[in-house]
Amino acid sequence: MAKRREEYGLTKQLREAIQNSGKSLNQLARECGVGPDRLSRFLRGERDLTVDAADRICRALRLRLISEGQRGGGKN
Repeated sequence: MAKRREEYGLTKQLREAIQNSGKSLNQLARECGVGPDRLSRFLRGERDLTVDAADRICRALRLRLISEGQRGGGKN
């Protein structure tokens, strides 16, 4: 179970979303107000983010948190 959490955890998903966004770290930093150096260290696993910083990144990338039961596109 711990392995599953690691594979699909919020941190990993957020890192992947940033990498797959097509945006440069400078562009994302401008849009969300989190410094590019901080984003870079987060992507390299050298530091964590505050919930506020993660929220701002998610808003800039138009991401939202959903439960696994909603992954199939069900309406709730």
